[in-house]
Amino acid sequence: MRLNEYLKRRQEFYQRDRRFNIVYMTLFFAILIGNIFVADYIPESWNIAYLVAFFAFLLGNVWFSIKNGAWRVKNAGLDCKSCTTPLLGIPGDLAVTTGQCSHCGGSAFDS
Repeated sequence: MRLNEYLKRRQEFYQRDRRFNIVYMTLFFAILIGNIFVADYIPESWNIAYLVAFFAFLLGNVWFSIKNGAWRVKNAGLDCKSCTTPLLGIPGDLAVTTGQCSHCGGSAFDS
């Protein structure tokens, strides 16, 4: 992938990622806030099961966020052609400036 193609893909990725995060975080916090009201109606005998399910939900969201982020970067093709490290954020800016991957030192883009 050439540098100009990378810049175009990165801009599109950031736009899609921003929209996805707005929807995802809205739903996530709506469920968290909804738990405040639901917790009052949970019977005493179900408190442990409810806590286990709640923390499983929280840890599941961490796992989902990590896996989904990695999948979205790979699917967008925003990784180094030498070592497949994601080129987003500071590593991406360094690759644009120097043309080299900050992780492996190889050429990040095609000539």
